[in-house]
Formats: sequence, structure tokens, C-alpha cells
Amino acid sequence: MSKEIFKILSMLAVLLLFVSCSDVKVSITEDTLHEEPVAAIGSDYVIGPGDTLQITYFFGTQPTEKEYVLGVGDIIEVQFYYHAEVNRTATIHPDGNISLARKGEIRAAGLTTRELQEKISNLYSDVFKDPLVSITLIEFNQALKGFKEAITSDRAGHTKLVLVRPDGYISLFHIEQDIRAAGRTLPQLRTIVAQNYQKRFDSLTISLAMQTTESNLVYVSGEVRSPASYQLIQPTTVSQILSQAGIIWENAALSSIILISRSPAGKPIGRLVDMNKVIGEGNIGNDVLLKRFDIVYVPKNKITNANVFVDQYINNMLPDATRLNWGYSLGGKNDVFD
Repeated sequence: MSKEIFKILSMLAVLLLFVSCSDVKVSITEDTLHEEPVAAIGSDYVIGPGDTLQITYFFGTQPTEKEYVLGVGDIIEVQFYYHAEVNRTATIHPDGNISLARKGEIRAAGLTTRELQEKISNLYSDVFKDPLVSITLIEFNQALKGFKEAITSDRAGHTKLVLVRPDGYISLFHIEQDIRAAGRTLPQLRTIVAQNYQKRFDSLTISLAMQTTESNLVYVSGEVRSPASYQLIQPTTVSQILSQAGIIWENAALSSIILISRSPAGKPIGRLVDMNKVIGEGNIGNDVLLKRFDIVYVPKNKITNANVFVDQYINNMLPDATRLNWGYSLGGKNDVFD
């Protein structure tokens, strides 16, 4: 297999991860439109493995109407009216329990002071007649204090960088289960992370931003000096990406640049881009704005029948089980190469 064919197959393999191998149709026509802009970072951009997220934690100081929920490490004063002999100061253990006289361990974490008061009163009703109990918070928000200490252990303060792992998940402070980030937009992930933290800390809010976008890639191959994947840091066109890749002007068939993208439905869709009109005539209206995972191939000879080209150089190289049914139309032209 030639190096050029291997490059084409490598680029297409990336696209095939996102589409079914059965009954896939790609239409390359001279009037194929590419109206979708580059996904805006932070809104439409879909997070992927290798991306880095910046999470910032904000701790509220305003009073809340919600009842405080006891947590591990909190210290409370349990007082019985008329039965001072069983009063005690109790610390909520790591298992969520407290120790009480005559009754031993009972669950306290996850309850409000009012709920714990009722629970203890009912528990001691077989010892005292109509026991009256009060619960006083001595030290509270211990989990939040520990959380603050954990995230301010370096100079970054309350802002942390989180890497999206190859499996698509992220790990966050004080959230037991990893959260899937890949395949979600930033607003979607922000909502999920905030909901997880709200389960534990009422006064905590977070913001989420993209730090790096390692998976916002396009792929360039063919008659270029640096065939590789390139990051879309900002809106980028075919002519701009070819400049980065170092198009070999003396060899490239500028009128037959192949661009394969994904449609809104996730199906592959392609066109031939005429760089002669873009560069030679200065007609930037013929340039195309690239999208994530686009494949740009620069052929050595002018392609006048993409259907034959793909059949000879791509389909015939694939096993029968994965061969694609791709149909092309180029305005009735029948010659394969000039």
C-alpha cells in the first residue's frame, strides 16, 4: 500500500468512528454548501478526550432559607431537658454516626438538626417519658471547610484544571463517581457538575470554561509538506489550513482539493474545493470554513470524477465488510484524471 493511500485511509478512519459503516452515502457536488460555522468554544463545541477544562469554585456568604444538613466532622451539642446525665457533645463520625448514652451509634449525617432532634426523642421515649431534646450546632460545615482546604493547596487558589481522560471522563474534588465529559457541550457539563456539588454543598457554585481544545482537530494529507492533524484554535478555512500544512504548489491539483465533513445528522458529506479560484482569482467566497474532524486531501492530479477516484483509491483498499457505498456527482464529467 502506498504512503498516499495509507494517509487517505488514516484520515477516513477518524471519520468512520462517528458514522455507521452500512449504507453511508457521501455526495460531492460543485454546489455543495457548507453553512455550519466552526463550533464556538463554550457553547456548541463538543468536549473530547485530551481537552482541558478550567473549573472555578465560589463559596457563598449570603444566608440561605434552606435548613442545614449535618455532615461528617460536624460537632453538635445534644441536650435533654430534665435529664442532664445523658447530655453530651458529639462529633459525627466518618461513617455518619454519633454515639449517644444508653443507645450507642445512631445515624446523624444527612439529617437536619430538627430531624435529628425528633429521631433522638423517639429513640429515648422508652427510657424517659416525653423526652424533650435540643440540638445545638457547635462546629459545622466541616466538609466544606475540608473541601476549601483541599482546593486551595496550591497557588491556583479556587481555580483548577481538569483533563478529560482518554475514556472521556473527568475526576473532581468531593464527587465520588467520575463524570463523563466527552460528547457533551460545556453548558451541559456545567449543569451536571453543579448538580453533583449541590447535593453536598448548598453554598457552593462553580463556573466551567475551556482551557485547551486538544480534540478540536482537522486532518490534512496529500501534497503538503506536513500531513498531520491541526487544532482549530479559531475559525479556519481550507486555504488557511493548507498554508499551515505547507501545500506543495508545484505538485498540488489546486482545483480538486477534497474536503470531507459531517452533516448535521452525522453522515459524511464532501465536496471539491477549487483553490485556483480562491488563491489565483482572490475569490474568497469559494473558500470553505472548516469544522471539527474535517478531512482535507490535496491530490497530485486533478480529480474530475470523484466516484471513480474513491472507488479505486479507497473502496478497493477496504475489506468487503467495511466497504462504503459512496456516490459522487461532478456535473457529468467522466474523465478520472487530467
